[in-house]
Amino acid sequence: MKIACFGGSFNPVHIGHVKLVEAIYEAGYEKIIVIPAFHSPFKEAFADTTDQDRLTMLELAFKNHPYVEIEKCEIDRGGISYTYDTMLFLEQKLKSQGVDFEKLSLVIGSDLISSFHKWKNAENLASLVDIVLAKRPLEDINFQELNFPYSHKEINNDLYDISSSMIRKRIQNQESVVELLPEDVFKYIKERGLYYGAK
Repeated sequence: MKIACFGGSFNPVHIGHVKLVEAIYEAGYEKIIVIPAFHSPFKEAFADTTDQDRLTMLELAFKNHPYVEIEKCEIDRGGISYTYDTMLFLEQKLKSQGVDFEKLSLVIGSDLISSFHKWKNAENLASLVDIVLAKRPLEDINFQELNFPYSHKEINNDLYDISSSMIRKRIQNQESVVELLPEDVFKYIKERGLYYGAK
């Protein structure tokens, strides 16, 4: 089985995330493990939403995607999580479950390439997984011109000019976000009154 892992804050999950996961699936991956972060070492702590809110929104966003699995190991672990530790955990977990899989793939945005060498155990991580690069919004990326020293694959995904921070700001400013979010996620945010005090 070909398994790809895709992490992020997903605060909130939006159409761009969903379309990228669909592109990963169409690229031949039979399972996509979506991993919401508890607290990224490169971002400030989350505010306004709970971990359960983000998990619920992910479940709503991917409820019609049977190949998607939401993995909450980083939330359960608490504290700062590093990708290397998470990928080791997932590899061991899948093996203990008897899942027959090839080397795990890790999907990262092309915007993270320049800082990848700063990640914990970057060299070991690059050996542990197959790195898959995805294009990020607002970038005109030619993968062939990237100076990325690690072995990797690429996904020619469509670009959507959407970010979670944009959505939070638009909600705070009482601007429409209905077209940027999966329908059930939009309803959940509205019902819970999320992000109206977002920064």
